[in-house]
Amino acid sequence: MRSNLRVFLTVAFTLIATVPVIYLALWVERTALENEISAVREKHLLVAKNITSALERYAADLESTFNYLVAVYAAPGRPATAPAELLLAGKFGIECLAVATFGEGGRTERTLLMAVEGAERLPPGLFDFLRSAGASGTRFTPVMAGMSGKPLLFIYRRLSPDTVAVAAIDPGYFIRLQEAIAFGLKGHAAIVDQTGRVIAHPKK
Repeated sequence: MRSNLRVFLTVAFTLIATVPVIYLALWVERTALENEISAVREKHLLVAKNITSALERYAADLESTFNYLVAVYAAPGRPATAPAELLLAGKFGIECLAVATFGEGGRTERTLLMAVEGAERLPPGLFDFLRSAGASGTRFTPVMAGMSGKPLLFIYRRLSPDTVAVAAIDPGYFIRLQEAIAFGLKGHAAIVDQTGRVIAHPKK
């Protein structure tokens, strides 16, 4: 009888001593994991905010540069293209600047105002898009394929009901920005346009 009682007490005291230790260990492990997940989320959120700020700054600078080039080269009696303007355009990935005038019957007159060396030709589908784009102010198109199939963005502004200034934008900045972002193993960032089409993605 005493032997059974001794075994019972030993087991009871062992459980009393062990259960809180196990519970405490599990609690510490869970808390540490939650803290790590929270820290990772905060870091990723900070990276995302930095990406957003960089893209917003680039878009604002690109819009200002485009409007400046339009003011200089789309005006009557425009000057010859200056090396400084070409350098400025190249800094922001502007490959070429053109004006499209829309006539009746779907006829479109295109005037190339400036172009950097090796600039992509403007695709016909772009002018179909611009003809129906009625928004005022400076806008961006979704990603479109150039004549060679190269993905391009376009920035445009309606100068009159029948005239639109447009510039082709090389997506190189977006690609470089995406490549500079690392979220660790199996983590990645992708940059898309306003319709969800991919501009930059780690899977080429």
